[in-house]
Amino acid sequence: MPMEGDRKIEILQAEMNIDNWLIQLSKSPVERKGFLETGGMLSLPALSVFVKNAPQQKIDSLVYDKKLSVHVLSSFMDNTISSDMLSSTEKILRYSRKKNMGREHAAKEIMLSLLPQLHPSLKEHFHQCTEEIFQRIHSGKLPYLVFKRVCIDLIKWSHNHLQIWVEEADFDLKQLPKIMWRGKASQSEQYFLLLLMKFGFDVVCFGQDEELVFTDVPLSSESMQMLSYHHQISESSKSTPASAAVEEKRTATPAYRASKEIEELLSEKNSLYYRPWQFREHRTSSLTLKTTYEEMFMIGKQPGSIRPGFQAGEDSVRIPVLFSKVLGVSKNRRRYWRAVQELMQQPQASTIKSFPFTRKTSSINPLHYSASLAEDSTVLDPEKMVLGEWWKYTSLPKGFQLALASAISRHCERPRLKQLKDETLFELQLYLFHQALQIPKDMLILLQNFDLPHDVPKLILYHNENNGYLTRSDAALLLLLNEFGIDLILFNPPGRLDLEKYIEEQYFDNHWLEEMSYGEGFREPSAVKRLLRKWF
Repeated sequence: MPMEGDRKIEILQAEMNIDNWLIQLSKSPVERKGFLETGGMLSLPALSVFVKNAPQQKIDSLVYDKKLSVHVLSSFMDNTISSDMLSSTEKILRYSRKKNMGREHAAKEIMLSLLPQLHPSLKEHFHQCTEEIFQRIHSGKLPYLVFKRVCIDLIKWSHNHLQIWVEEADFDLKQLPKIMWRGKASQSEQYFLLLLMKFGFDVVCFGQDEELVFTDVPLSSESMQMLSYHHQISESSKSTPASAAVEEKRTATPAYRASKEIEELLSEKNSLYYRPWQFREHRTSSLTLKTTYEEMFMIGKQPGSIRPGFQAGEDSVRIPVLFSKVLGVSKNRRRYWRAVQELMQQPQASTIKSFPFTRKTSSINPLHYSASLAEDSTVLDPEKMVLGEWWKYTSLPKGFQLALASAISRHCERPRLKQLKDETLFELQLYLFHQALQIPKDMLILLQNFDLPHDVPKLILYHNENNGYLTRSDAALLLLLNEFGIDLILFNPPGRLDLEKYIEEQYFDNHWLEEMSYGEGFREPSAVKRLLRKWF
């Protein structure tokens, strides 16, 4: 155990359950069971918990309770880093790699020279925590570029967040603020959350599935406790008429009532039967699958409801989707093109063969963005968005508008598009917001025709060296479509960079084939094949 000055520091998992975790969170570590402070020891019970299916009022009570001092970290990650610090990090990584010193050497150099130099009373504790994190990163056998990205992210967030919070607490572990996280987390964000837990912060994560947050950093029960709410609707809680004396304006026929009863029996939320447009008022979220090249074609033909990870809730549907790039072509050209054409001919599939396919917005009005934020929040409110005079999708069904606005809100809240040099996070969010208001008509049709549990719409992109350049606005739209729940598959026969210029590779699959092909023209399905497909 590390030392705080002359004392040992031990971070314990606070005892809690689904009924009292909120009470435990409201307590100071001093008030929790297991706290011990003596001349030679500090045992600190910290609360690290993933709460599944939490009622919205529970989440709101945390966000707006000023006494708790909760930081909603998922709403804002400060990605600023000085050029000197970035240069030093890259220099250490480059030198260690060149001299074959290994990543452990690089990690130690980073810890000694680049991570925050906290108060002497916490220095040893912080180094112990970061050493454990770097050991986990090293044991994960990450590709070098991913390892580099994670290192840089941990450095900047340790300076921009952890150091500031510790200083505000006057270097007292008993006074650290509480951290809240909602929804998905990138690989770097997962490691940073783990660092906060080990250091002694209370960390509460909300979501429908812990695997959606900690996909790359599996947690044991010692690291984080998993709690879950099970929502049940009793008969007494179902809505009843305000007065029996109110005259009914319409009444159902016996045949209509019987058909509705059969539908209710068959179409439970997570059954395999779904009536057409059952979820037209639901909001969507996506789960990007990691697949092999062969699985990509197999899953691409499956309806959403039988894909791994599909989930239908009371007001939202989670759709497992593909986001893949295929570099090169198969030696067997006939087999390659047959597979591509089969995807193209799937129901709800659209193909792009020239670039760019979007246009960059010419004007950005920050007032539209600010006016759409939820009260006392930095997150866009879908209900406010669809009421804005600037909202361009008012002619579409209301349920679809809210689903699209929710996707745009998430798309802007935690951007996955790479920042430009000297571009602030807010400027990036503004860019994504205004680009999301420029969705091409054919893409809107593709989205609007999406009956959620059935055929997942697909956007097939064919990009070679002769049909233009994929732009930043193209990449922004692709990320929004992925957020909404659309399959995206890009074929790149020459194996050149396009998506990688604007999107980190961790967000999509790369499939390398046997040969790089230059000037590989696009092959349309034959007229006979199209007719046969249409008839059968």
